[in-house]
Amino acid sequence: MEWIFHIGIAQSIFSAFILFSKKSSNLADRILAFWMIFISLELFHMLLEIKQSPLHEFTSNFGFYSLTFGPFLYLYVSKLTQENPKFKPVDFLHFSPYLIYSLLHLFFFTNRPLKPDMIDTEPLWFILNMLRVITLSASLAVYSFISFRIIEKHKKSIRDSFSFETSKITLSWLGQITIIFIATYVVLIINLLTGNIAQTLLSTSHYIPAIGLTIFCFSLSYFGFNQPNLFQPVSRNSVLQTQPNGKGLILGGKRKNYLDKLLNYMKEEKPYLNQELTIKELADGLKLPRHYVTEILTTDLKKNFFTFINDYRVEDVKARLVSKKYNGVTVLQIALESGFNSKSSFNTIFKQYLGITPSEYRRMNT
Repeated sequence: MEWIFHIGIAQSIFSAFILFSKKSSNLADRILAFWMIFISLELFHMLLEIKQSPLHEFTSNFGFYSLTFGPFLYLYVSKLTQENPKFKPVDFLHFSPYLIYSLLHLFFFTNRPLKPDMIDTEPLWFILNMLRVITLSASLAVYSFISFRIIEKHKKSIRDSFSFETSKITLSWLGQITIIFIATYVVLIINLLTGNIAQTLLSTSHYIPAIGLTIFCFSLSYFGFNQPNLFQPVSRNSVLQTQPNGKGLILGGKRKNYLDKLLNYMKEEKPYLNQELTIKELADGLKLPRHYVTEILTTDLKKNFFTFINDYRVEDVKARLVSKKYNGVTVLQIALESGFNSKSSFNTIFKQYLGITPSEYRRMNT
């Protein structure tokens, strides 16, 4: 089954190359590309161990690659959900456990042959591996928890900036494949706890994490390559707290003027018919700063952007459903023409607003 390692290594290297050469590459893409490289190194290290290659003793000096996976997950998620993300020097601290373990191995075990009974005969080797298990477990728990929290926070905040929801916007795909990542991590930890890595250079237990990493690599590279750049929407609290008097950024009659401008624009231009309308696009159409639009919605209309836009879409659907002009048009076609991007989201939103399905509404009013 060594072919699984070859497939995983080839896929991760190819994915890194594609991500680096991506035309619209952003910081999150580059982080993901480096992650792919470290996955290939981990798989290569496992393969050398199974084949009992002489190169394994050299790669063992840097073979704690799994300690970088948690930091890569966190950095990818955090940079993906930030507006204008930057990689700061402090971000390198997340990789300090990997560097520390590599230096310890270089200092104490360089040029010393790895033996099956080292865990019994070398107390320092035993301590190093136990510390590795503890660090790996902590990394799994902490970084996975923080990453899931960031994704959940992002899901709650996207309705301030997006009028629609897809897996690329909510990042639900990332949460799902992270489960594969966690499962692989758990197998690696179990593998370490049983002593297989320390006790033998030929361990079939490597195949399980190799399969997990390969599947994870395929999934992450596919969705990651197609993932558009996102940003963390401006918090409504941060906007309103900008002024000490609590009145927000727009003062006096200007707010009323901007509100009228917004409502007239919605009535005349009907931007809500755009299935992928964002608050940035609406603000650009109004020629207003985005935070002005956010404040008008939250302060004057008491709505987030998602609710505001879908109010108009539901009203547009209602008008079309009872119009003779649309008698022969399906409900789904009407929904798509009114700005909804999927049948499921339309049915959910429509029923939340009216308490009945679109088909029921049509029968009751025609």
